[in-house]
Amino acid sequence: MLSSRVNNNSCRRNFVFYFFCSLLCGSLFATKLSSNEYDGYEYYTYRNSIELRVQNFGQAVKLFDWLDKITLTESGEKLIDSIVNSSYSLLIHHSRSAYISAGVTGADISDNLINGVGASAYIKFFLDMDDRGSHCVLAMNGRDYIEYTALQNLYHELVHAKHKMRGSWLYFDSEGQAIREENVFRQEWAKYRFQKAPVLRYDESDDNPLILNQNGRCIPLT
Repeated sequence: MLSSRVNNNSCRRNFVFYFFCSLLCGSLFATKLSSNEYDGYEYYTYRNSIELRVQNFGQAVKLFDWLDKITLTESGEKLIDSIVNSSYSLLIHHSRSAYISAGVTGADISDNLINGVGASAYIKFFLDMDDRGSHCVLAMNGRDYIEYTALQNLYHELVHAKHKMRGSWLYFDSEGQAIREENVFRQEWAKYRFQKAPVLRYDESDDNPLILNQNGRCIPLT
C-alpha cells in the first residue's frame, strides 16, 4: 500500500510539474510565425520544424500540449525526432473535414514514399475535439470497441507522416503499420501514467473501422 501511495503521489507531482513546464515549453518549442487575415489562420512552428496552421490560439495551445505529452514516452520522443530531423517538412492543420475520418495524412504520391527517399507531408486534424477524442476503434479481440484519445489519434497520424517523410511507408499495410506503432505508444503512455496494461488496438486489417465517441460513449456511424 505504501509503494502504491508513493507512486500515486509521485504521479500527481509529475503532472503538476508538467503543467507548469508546458506553459514554459510553449514559448521554448512553439514560435508564432504570422496571422493571415485573408485565410483566417494563424501559423506556428513546433521545435522550429513542424508547421502548425490553426484558427485560434486555443487550438495552438491544445496541439502544443498534445505534442509535448507524446514526447514524454520513449517511442513518442523518437517519433518527433525522426520527423524534425527529416529532410522534408510537415504541416499539421485544423480541418473540420477530418472529423469523420479521425485525421488524414497525405503527401504527393510518388515512389519516393516507399523507396527510402521520402517527401513532405501534411496532417489534417480536427482540433476542436477534447482529450477523449472523437472516435472509438476496434480492440485486439476484433469485437469490442475501445477509446481512441486525441493523443492516440495524433500519434497515429504522426506515424503515417514519419514513414511518408522517410520513404518507409507500407502502401498495402499503411494502417497496420501505424496501428502497430500506436499500440507501443498506448503501452508506454499507460506505464507513464501508472495505469494497468491497456487493451490494444486490432491491427490485422488495413480496413480498420471507426465509430464515433460522443461524451465517452461509442456510437456506430450511420
